[in-house]
Amino acid sequence: MGSKSHNTLTLVLIIPIMAVSFFVIAAFLQGNTGFRVDKTQQGLLISHISLPINPVKKGDLIIAVDGVQYNQVLGFLLFPVDRPAPKTITVLRGTERFTFLIGTPPFTLTQLLITAWPKLLLICFFLILSTLPRYRAPDSIQARLFFLMLCGFSTSIAATLPSSLMLLHPAYISSSLLLLTLSNWFSFSAWLHFAARFPANCDILGQKKWPLFLNYLFFPIVIVTISLLFSKAGPDFWCWLQRLRNIPLPASIILAFVKHLWDYRRTNYPPARDQIKLPLIAYWLTFTPYFFLYLLPNLLNDQPLISFRIVVFAFFILPLAYYTSLGRYRTLDVDKLIARAVNFVLLMVFLGLLYSAFLTFLKRFLFGNQILSEELFLIFFIVMLFIFRPVATYLERWINIIFFRYRPVPTTLLHYFSDKITSTLSLSDIVQTMIKEFPEKINVNKVALMLLYESQSKIYPEHLRFGSIPWSNSDLVCEFHKFSPVCIHTDHPSRTQQLEKELLEIRQAGFSLIFPMKSITTVSGLLFIGFRNDGRRFSNEDIHLIATLANQGAIAVENAKRYEALLINKKEIETLFSEQIKQQKLIILGEMTAMIAHELKNPLGVINSSAQYLATGKQSKDVQDEVVQYILEETQNLNEAINNLLGLAKQRPPHFEQIDITQHLSGFVKRWVQNNDHNPLISVEVQIDKYLPQLYADHRQLNQVLFNLIRNSEEMMPDGGHILLCAKSDKETITISILDNGPGISDNDKEKLFNNFFTTKKDGVGLGLFICRQIIHAHKGSISIENRDTGGASVIICLPLKPFSSFCLPESVTEDRKGKEE
Repeated sequence: MGSKSHNTLTLVLIIPIMAVSFFVIAAFLQGNTGFRVDKTQQGLLISHISLPINPVKKGDLIIAVDGVQYNQVLGFLLFPVDRPAPKTITVLRGTERFTFLIGTPPFTLTQLLITAWPKLLLICFFLILSTLPRYRAPDSIQARLFFLMLCGFSTSIAATLPSSLMLLHPAYISSSLLLLTLSNWFSFSAWLHFAARFPANCDILGQKKWPLFLNYLFFPIVIVTISLLFSKAGPDFWCWLQRLRNIPLPASIILAFVKHLWDYRRTNYPPARDQIKLPLIAYWLTFTPYFFLYLLPNLLNDQPLISFRIVVFAFFILPLAYYTSLGRYRTLDVDKLIARAVNFVLLMVFLGLLYSAFLTFLKRFLFGNQILSEELFLIFFIVMLFIFRPVATYLERWINIIFFRYRPVPTTLLHYFSDKITSTLSLSDIVQTMIKEFPEKINVNKVALMLLYESQSKIYPEHLRFGSIPWSNSDLVCEFHKFSPVCIHTDHPSRTQQLEKELLEIRQAGFSLIFPMKSITTVSGLLFIGFRNDGRRFSNEDIHLIATLANQGAIAVENAKRYEALLINKKEIETLFSEQIKQQKLIILGEMTAMIAHELKNPLGVINSSAQYLATGKQSKDVQDEVVQYILEETQNLNEAINNLLGLAKQRPPHFEQIDITQHLSGFVKRWVQNNDHNPLISVEVQIDKYLPQLYADHRQLNQVLFNLIRNSEEMMPDGGHILLCAKSDKETITISILDNGPGISDNDKEKLFNNFFTTKKDGVGLGLFICRQIIHAHKGSISIENRDTGGASVIICLPLKPFSSFCLPESVTEDRKGKEE
């Protein structure tokens, strides 16, 4: 069925091409007569003389050709008669008759093109234009009817070529009449058929068959019948047919125009109104000259007031308007196109009148008749172009408002909504702005917003429901991803049936436009725009402005989504942090317990060994007093350790007093070797310079440092070794060194030795060296640990002799000095 239809359409396309070829070949075979004629009821009227080849004049009426009377010439193809005088014509000039022998020099291609180019150009234009809608919508009945209509018109124009080329053989003239009559009837019936089905949503025929038979057969039957009656079935039938054959044409034009006007008045769907609006305007521009200046005078007076060439050029307009309405109307701002045309006409009339007055003034008062009018006209219009450009813009705006009641979406909305939606990170505020303020500002009945997530979507207002599939995976979203259109009309021709279904659902929900809300990498949402409150279609400027607002809304929505995600993450982090704090407190509690054991173990060891020594009862009074003093000092150290640990290892400021460093170090070593923590396999040696100066320090904190350092050295040498405790002095400092011959320190651990909770021991806490550094720094000294060249490690403590000057010494030191001086 499809192949048969295609073959039929191809045949219809071939007919005008064959007609043109036939008449052009006939022209080359006959030759050039040098004049052009128009058919009338009485004869062939000579309308133009291009070459003075034959003795005819413009206005002569040819009443016989080759000796055959005009009424017989018109029917010669069907009812041939003898030609008694070939190559002759009989003309009526006023009341006189003349018979001329016609000279026909050969036609050149240039002469033929000069004579027939307007019609050949229009035929090519119609044939090309007729095929374009079929490529866009091959199954559309409107596209097929448009194709048939224009092919019919092309054939009608081809049938007038014998008149332009003055083919004098009666067979050519008769075939021209028959082809012109039949093609006119067919093309105008196809036009009325097309108008009945255009636009698609205003189709009044449906599946009805009888209107088609009436449309294609009624007028031909009526015209043939009337012609037979008036001619009494005689030879004048063809003359009457020539005169009456155009009667259906104004009826077809009027019926098509009335149908379009009725459709325009009754439809409220803006795209359909735009489809109809452009042809309605084209009707006036096309048929005003044809109907009032060519057709009616030809019917009433048997002679038109204008040449058919002018009609031909005017006839370009309507098919082009129909083609635009069939497929391209969505890309055009029809109202703006019409407004600019009206604006152009008004300005041209005004400038023409202004130029005439300006030229009259210059000739009369300034230059006389010496003025160069053509050059002045060019200068005048260039100047007026710059002067009237703002006037043209202003005039077009008022034409839109007065004639079309159209007010464009103001560009100030771009700044207003940009400021409003980008100044907040609240998704609900952005959504409310877009669905509540948008409709009022852009003059539409409704707006909806759909936010797309990975596998789901959410629409606002939330009560709105449409669509039968998940929108995140819809063909509509895929269309925006693949082809990136600015927007999609809900009446957009669809690439797939699924997309057609989706657009229909959106349109039934009351929306005319869909804009993608594009983020950097994806489409994050869809903005649905309803219909304008004034019933008009959105202009291209409106569409691009709303598209810009949609993209800015996409950025704002994306930022709001990220902000909400950050808030959720923040809450989750706060929850995790709270749980982590609880766990950290438990860890700290365990570390504090270990630290307490660590800090209390040394003093308790000294007290324990001293108490065991006293329990033997074999000591002298002096030794007992000394051991008791050890116990008291270690008890004090134990008390301070407990106080420090209660402050989370925050050391109290040192209590400075004069210390004899020689006695202090010797006494410390003596107590250490008696401590249960001392490893008997390790020897401890003291090496102190003579005459060391007095040191200002806190002897208890200094003991704490020495205990930690000696114990660490011994723990590194479980199988025995040697520790050397040295002290030396210069003018301002005393340097205490603790040297061992253990394994030393790895390079990876050197930088972390004094860090809080860093340890290399299985049961270590990692606070010993950290507290030692705090104590030394509190004494304004320094402490460092290095590996020895001969093996083992060395700890170097450098303490200033006077950590504070006399005017800033602590009160305890000042009071001690006063007591000694007294």
